[in-house]
Amino acid sequence: MMQGLLIGIANTFFWFVPWYSWTQEFMGEQINMTQNGSHIGGIAYLLIAASILFAIFSYQKNHQLQIVFGSVQLGIALLLMTNGNLSWGLPAIAIASGAGIWIGIKEKKAALSIQANELKD
Repeated sequence: MMQGLLIGIANTFFWFVPWYSWTQEFMGEQINMTQNGSHIGGIAYLLIAASILFAIFSYQKNHQLQIVFGSVQLGIALLLMTNGNLSWGLPAIAIASGAGIWIGIKEKKAALSIQANELKD
């Protein structure tokens, strides 16, 4: 439960860090430019909503929806990673989302085995 909550909070944080970076020339100077989730908009807002919902459902121990929103996060991150000039924010979201899905599946299996043991008794 706590691990999933921390992953959801981390992915919300990663929404604000650089996703894309590049160097652009302006008036003879080389300027390093970056974009994060708030600069992109659209599908990036769905990504932050999925991160928040992942954290909420992880805290509530609703493993099915935790896995669903972890998968939504991972899918959106992988979709956005197809663009060039990739920085460290999107890969961090993808890695954390994959870990969140794995944790959700592990917790769901543990909950199912506890239920099965209770039914046997």
